[in-house]
Amino acid sequence: MKNFQTRSSALHFSLLALSSLAIVNCGKQLDKTHSEESKISIIGGSPVDDGVNDARRLSTVALTTDTPSVQRNRGSHLLDLGRSFCTAAVVGRRVLMTAAHCLQEFDPRTNVKSSAFILPAAKDFIASFGLRVSADGDWIRAAKVIPHQDWSPALTLAGNAGSPPNDVGLVILEKDIPSPYEPVEIAGDSVELRTGQPVTLVGYGVTRSRRNNNTGTLREVRLPIKSLSRASQQINVGGFLKGACAGDSGGPMYTMSETGKWLLVGITSAGIEIFQNCVGIDNSYIDARHYKKWVIATLEAEGIQPAFSN
Repeated sequence: MKNFQTRSSALHFSLLALSSLAIVNCGKQLDKTHSEESKISIIGGSPVDDGVNDARRLSTVALTTDTPSVQRNRGSHLLDLGRSFCTAAVVGRRVLMTAAHCLQEFDPRTNVKSSAFILPAAKDFIASFGLRVSADGDWIRAAKVIPHQDWSPALTLAGNAGSPPNDVGLVILEKDIPSPYEPVEIAGDSVELRTGQPVTLVGYGVTRSRRNNNTGTLREVRLPIKSLSRASQQINVGGFLKGACAGDSGGPMYTMSETGKWLLVGITSAGIEIFQNCVGIDNSYIDARHYKKWVIATLEAEGIQPAFSN
């Protein structure tokens, strides 16, 4: 098992799929790598119903692009194909929260990030709204993408490391999200999470294998928290063949407060795969509670009023 089991992060599972390391995240440069789509998606779950009127449907979006890739025929863009490379949560009228690995390049040989984005320009990042990605549906281009300044690919791939991997980032859109979409509040430090507590994972990723390129459909699965680490600011969730897979990178982990309010508590980051298949047994989520202040400070620096307070 040791030779075949690899860590996969949402980040590599999307556009970046690494050859040996797998990050549940979903981003890599489309025109410079041999892999095109995210490698992590919701497995063992079910499609979100169009009658759902809460954060699962109204605060979750797909990240896609219409930038051509040398791996596809001209004109065969992810958006046209109804596919995506990552997932994101709506946290402001023009703001999405996702994984840093969905935005920024890194070298899979050294696990060192570069200054480049996984797509040529910010406008090449597209947020798709709906239960399925469609070029004919609602979609908005990004005006700016902001990966966390201290994101560490090495710590992301290490799993439950002793230091925070900071695998989070923001996408600022060119215009407001369409109706009836609405921002979800990021949980603060006062919101308690515990082992065994059920949470809801949502994403547009594949349903098991990175060879199965069926991203672009919104799915959900409900699972209990396995462990929490304040040192690494990560949450581990997963069950056998249930959890995140390629394309789910950057996607939300939701919980419901005692008052019935949906809250964002995690961002999909990494997982385990065997023979390029997602197994769901050990998915790492970035604990969003520890990044609420970073999100607020980053938005204020951009002149954007956050949709929520500390």
